[in-house]
Amino acid sequence: MEKSFTEVIFKEPIIEWLKSRRFSDIIGFYSDQEFINNSAIFMVDLDDNKLVRMHVGQFDKLREIAPGKKAGYDQILEAVVEQSVLFTSKETISLFFNRQVLFNRYRQGIRFDEVELECLVKSKVIWIHANYMLFKSENDHLCAYILVMNIEEYHKQKDKTASSFAREINPLTSLPNMFFFRQLAPNVVCQNIYENNCTAFVHLDIDNFKAYNARYGFSKGDQLLRYIAASLQHLFSEDLVAHFGQDHFAIVTREGGIEERLLHLEDYLKSYPNGNMVHIKSGVYLISDGEVDVSLACDRAKIACDSIKKQFDQSVRFFDEELLSVLEKQKYIIDNIDKAIERDELKVYYQPVFSTKTGKLSGFEALSRWNDQKYGFLSPGEYIEVLEKYRLIHKIDIHMIKRICKDIKKLADLSIPYVPVSVNLSRLDFELCDIANVIESEIKKNNIPRHLLHIEITESVLTENADDLQEKIEFFQTKGYEVWMDDFGSGYSSLNVLKDYNFDVLKIDMLFLRDFESNPKSKEIVASIIEMAKKLGIDTLVEGVETKEQYDYLKEIGCNKVQGYYLGKPSPFDKRLISFIAKNVESKNLKDTNNLILEKSVTKKQDSIITPRILATKYQRAFV
Repeated sequence: MEKSFTEVIFKEPIIEWLKSRRFSDIIGFYSDQEFINNSAIFMVDLDDNKLVRMHVGQFDKLREIAPGKKAGYDQILEAVVEQSVLFTSKETISLFFNRQVLFNRYRQGIRFDEVELECLVKSKVIWIHANYMLFKSENDHLCAYILVMNIEEYHKQKDKTASSFAREINPLTSLPNMFFFRQLAPNVVCQNIYENNCTAFVHLDIDNFKAYNARYGFSKGDQLLRYIAASLQHLFSEDLVAHFGQDHFAIVTREGGIEERLLHLEDYLKSYPNGNMVHIKSGVYLISDGEVDVSLACDRAKIACDSIKKQFDQSVRFFDEELLSVLEKQKYIIDNIDKAIERDELKVYYQPVFSTKTGKLSGFEALSRWNDQKYGFLSPGEYIEVLEKYRLIHKIDIHMIKRICKDIKKLADLSIPYVPVSVNLSRLDFELCDIANVIESEIKKNNIPRHLLHIEITESVLTENADDLQEKIEFFQTKGYEVWMDDFGSGYSSLNVLKDYNFDVLKIDMLFLRDFESNPKSKEIVASIIEMAKKLGIDTLVEGVETKEQYDYLKEIGCNKVQGYYLGKPSPFDKRLISFIAKNVESKNLKDTNNLILEKSVTKKQDSIITPRILATKYQRAFV
């Protein structure tokens, strides 16, 4: 028997969603039957990760899910993504649909949000509208109504009436988009040249906008973007202002008074509700006489903007000779990364990690160092971000893993104590290559135990690739690798990440130690994190330890491991490092090595049991 409209479609959330002008406009376009056919609606228990009831319309992939099969919220989202290969960034999708984000928003009083995504379904580009409504059930569980709706016909109709406008104007802020901006900008430049005025290109980026969206929802984020757009139009009323998309804006203006107006924009933000959570970073490029290369000007303004993203005390940067030199070096890095690997210019340096309980060496962190033929030693800060930006970072990480495994094998071949090594993986490693397979292959090739290689994953990576990484972390741990969370406390979602993943070690960010002696709050925060980790059964490591006072305090409050210049600087794999291992290794590493030697001695009688006394001479054979 065919179900009625009331039974199939959930009245309660529909009534709530109709309060949105956008959704109301969409619903008004479709008949009841068309709405039923083009929508998928789910009621899910987020606490139990359980699907309660559903309607799937014409979404084929979603028909395979049914409440009776104990389907959970995660399976629903997986099916939604499988149904449509999304053009929209993974960050946006994850931020909107992530179950933990929904919990956070409910606690913040946010019950409703909506977003539209451009998708590819069955080789056809369509638009999807998604809504959710959060509520508490009778048993006090957090539940959600989730709507996914095909609104392609609605968009087609809108396109017919405003196709030209849509191609040229950002629909959210009604400002020119990037393509229209690049058509209009040359005219502005030429007019300024005619009037003997110098032209400035400004690129603006809203710092921390992702966190703002996560905390207050996409609707509030859109309101903030509209407010910033209106503020820019007021401050640069005689100039060309554009919205490039998401949190990026651009301006073509005359030279003079730019910094003052941008500072006024910061003042406007402070008066906006919760506006102090975000900040504006701006890059400015002044064009030369007669220069009308808009693309180059835009790029250089953006480079100036990007250069101060991590500088909290600077909000405006002009493109200058220093940045031009940086740009040339970046190009050199991109062009020469493969040659550097081939020439073995990229070295692995090992920074020691010590146990606070024994005071002995318990492991190393592997760090990359580039000794270039032209520039000499390049700091990681000079090339890591560049390679990540241009999606080449996996080349270094694969090279590092191969080198680390060879170095561990060399220690094993010399019967020198095994010392675990941790290596940090980039988020792009999981996109650009099968990093898990690379690690497994090198471990087997060099015949070394998996527990000697620890996997470090930075907190920011976990918030960007939540679904994929959960599976990868479980894979590594099942195989016998330890998985560490790096830079704990550096982001805005540390506790959420800690709740959702199982880690063997937390590496606490060195930022907490910067004002360690002068700010008692730093000590209390670190102590609280370590105590919490103990209760969760997770070991802790604090990096950036530079003084005896810091070391003594961390030992006193029960931190398991420490790392920093006070204990040892990063060093290459050479005789001195082998000697360092011999003098400082933990006794348990000696025991592990001897056990492995005994296992090998069944077939290799020449291996002998190692003792601390013979280590001083043992290492001398390492580089003969």
